[in-house]
Amino acid sequence: MSLPRFAGALCATLATAVPAWAQFPYGTGAPGTGGIVPTIACNQPWAGRTDFAVRVDHALGGSIGLVLFGTGSSNTSALGLPVYVDLATIALSEIVLLGGTPGAGGAGSGQVPLSLASISPAFIGFELFAQAVLFDPAGPGLGGGWTATSGLAWQITHEPQLFVACSVGGSSDPRWGAGAVPGTIEFSGGDQYSDNVDGAAYSNDGRDLYVSSGFGQLAHADVSTNPPAWSWLNTSIGSTGVAWDNVVLDRERKLVWMMGQPSGSVELLAVDIDQGSATYGQIVHNTTTLSLTVGLIGVFHMSHDKKLAAVPGLLSPTLHLVDTDSTSATFLQVVASSPIPPSTLGSPLTLNVRIRFSPDDSECYVLMQNAGPIPAEIARYLVGANLWLDHDPATPAIDHIGPNASPPVPFGSAPLGFDVGKDGALYVCGWGGAGFAGRVVLAGVAPIWTPLNASSSLQNARHIALNRDETVLAVAVANPTTTILFFDAATLTEFGATSLGASVDSTVLVWR
Repeated sequence: MSLPRFAGALCATLATAVPAWAQFPYGTGAPGTGGIVPTIACNQPWAGRTDFAVRVDHALGGSIGLVLFGTGSSNTSALGLPVYVDLATIALSEIVLLGGTPGAGGAGSGQVPLSLASISPAFIGFELFAQAVLFDPAGPGLGGGWTATSGLAWQITHEPQLFVACSVGGSSDPRWGAGAVPGTIEFSGGDQYSDNVDGAAYSNDGRDLYVSSGFGQLAHADVSTNPPAWSWLNTSIGSTGVAWDNVVLDRERKLVWMMGQPSGSVELLAVDIDQGSATYGQIVHNTTTLSLTVGLIGVFHMSHDKKLAAVPGLLSPTLHLVDTDSTSATFLQVVASSPIPPSTLGSPLTLNVRIRFSPDDSECYVLMQNAGPIPAEIARYLVGANLWLDHDPATPAIDHIGPNASPPVPFGSAPLGFDVGKDGALYVCGWGGAGFAGRVVLAGVAPIWTPLNASSSLQNARHIALNRDETVLAVAVANPTTTILFFDAATLTEFGATSLGASVDSTVLVWR
């Protein structure tokens, strides 16, 4: 099976200010001038998209190169360069012209626009691979004079969509699939499959949706049909208690990681989601002593390479790192623990409600909910150094990102929504008081806060999520009905809303 040659002429060049793209880079490129390694990325390749493009950045300014597209990957070398596309499967090669200051290392950027307008939905899920080979006198290739990017894997997907779920009592909690265009709802319903949802994730091609229940069940939905076809994947995981964000997709290994009770206590576990596997739907990995170490578990998250899980206790002031690399000698063991410095805002109680890794997995961010009207804070942990950053070195105590940082970040109270962009910016929202939502840019230890420019009320703001292109920011509010607010991610200005027509608080907001 091979993908048809992309149809149509070159699309108009996308603005260079588009946020950093990435689908699934793999391997390591070869350095060029200044020791800088060029990069390759793309925006989300959904069937029918007219402005899809593969982009090269951080190359030699004013240079030229070739982008190779194939249906198979590789991990070899030739003529002094790494080779990440199987050369026997090359389906297309395109010249890329780089802008930027001529001769300046890392200044070159360019892209190959490829319209997907004629790509049939039958190709959704089809995976392709790309790599760029670029002229650079300082590069090692061909005896000197060429460099290369890493590889880039990308799948044809369905159009973007937002899955929203709620927990309102009873056994038929509502759920929706909201379109990326404000005002559109692509499906809705509610039954046992969305009862007490505490986590969800789309697979990368957008055909499959995995939804976890706080009652210890994992559901699967085929969302390539409308309405989606729902079924149980595993109903014996065991109650997840108060866990949130309780589905993390490991695309490479075809696993869903979540919390459950396979043997009577809450543990981190992995369910096989490889539909061709003999163990499909079964628990294939799980920790055995995590509950004893952490105590009450409320939330976890994983590094982007899926080799580490960060697990703070819900009430315990300690962060634990669990090895989730199946090739490691310490697989499924706690490999580091560090006490989270207490709030300097005088809160008698702090809940660790969300946790995320930085884009390069070098840092962890713990979103902390303080008591009552006391503002939120974000604790910042350096993974390799096993230490917490102080955001006001002028005071003796470690100050988190928040009102006591320098400069101060005026968070509201009761935070719940949290996301991190590919550029390292933090997005947070909360439902306390009048509600709040905004972005934190980290400049060393000096955080810079920008609130969202919302024309709608942010009261009861529950969740915040960037789309995969990081051009749109969605915020779920319950004011007075469940509503999704849409913001331009560059300007943080609201441009539309979708009312879901129910007066409930959402528990999950995830993009396809």
